[in-house]
Amino acid sequence: MAETDGNTNTAETSGLQLWLKINGGLYLGLGLVAYGVKFGLTWHDAGAPLTISDLKFHPYYNMIIILYFCMGPYLMMASADPAKHKALLSYNIWGMGFAHGIIATLAVFSHFEPLGYYGPSVFGDIPKTVGGINNWDKLLLACPTWFLLGTTNLVFVKKNLGSYLFPWEVVQAPTETAALTGQQIWLKINGALYLGLGLLAYGVKFGLTWHDAGKPLTISDLKFHPYYNMIIILYFIMGPYLLQASADPAQCKSLISYVIWAMGFAHGFIATLAVFSHFEPLGYYGPSIFGDIPKTVGGINNWDKLILACPTWFLLGFTSLYFAKKNLGSYLFPWEPVEKYEQLP
Repeated sequence: MAETDGNTNTAETSGLQLWLKINGGLYLGLGLVAYGVKFGLTWHDAGAPLTISDLKFHPYYNMIIILYFCMGPYLMMASADPAKHKALLSYNIWGMGFAHGIIATLAVFSHFEPLGYYGPSVFGDIPKTVGGINNWDKLLLACPTWFLLGTTNLVFVKKNLGSYLFPWEVVQAPTETAALTGQQIWLKINGALYLGLGLLAYGVKFGLTWHDAGKPLTISDLKFHPYYNMIIILYFIMGPYLLQASADPAQCKSLISYVIWAMGFAHGFIATLAVFSHFEPLGYYGPSIFGDIPKTVGGINNWDKLILACPTWFLLGFTSLYFAKKNLGSYLFPWEPVEKYEQLP
């Protein structure tokens, strides 16, 4: 098969185009696979592996799942003409593939307690520790999966687009403007916020963490969680992409669209659902500089996230949406065809 520069006017479908359809399908089915298999994939007790009748959800895991689920349709859309979606494909490789894999692997070799289901299963008795390693099962399945997906994407973009799509390569020959637009300024601000999200979240804690991360605004009392670190890394890596996109937003429309509809609205929606679900109070409750933090307010568990985390995701989404409409002339809905994106100024 002849190589292609990614244009839609090709006689044959490239390997990259086929792979993006497959990758998109995998992301769409990730929730079913993860909550079905469980073994080697979940960092909480989601129930006995391959047993649908024994199923336990976790807010953090659902937030990770929704970010990948939403990426699925974007990759399928990008498969029509990958060359027009280099920023999105780059983030999928370096953020959702390699960075996630690194953070997950580090978590295996950190001092976290065994996190997941351990005990009787269809595989036999699953031990908490193997070779002195807690969370050893993730080293068998979850960690290599992220690296495999990242590497597969990298091979195809190099073969068909002629580049490894490093984050600093996604914006080329930006359009010169007399003054920065509101969207360009906002993308710089949004990128900086994502870069600082880890410090902010693990510093403030109240209203932001769904695990006991320690007393709010108390650095000496700090507790990490693998899931939260995985969420943080996905946003942290997006930070530099938004800074790059600010040079010429028109070159990164699908990436900006993903930030709006997935990292903003979809995340906010899943977080809000979690507040009103039957999860136990998750976070730090007790004495703090704010006074005594109660587990429940008005009969609502996890009420503090309703005050801070949930509205934050919606606010970021609406702000990005406003500037996309104002400066690009579109709300950048995920289902808008590539051609419409390209016709915008």
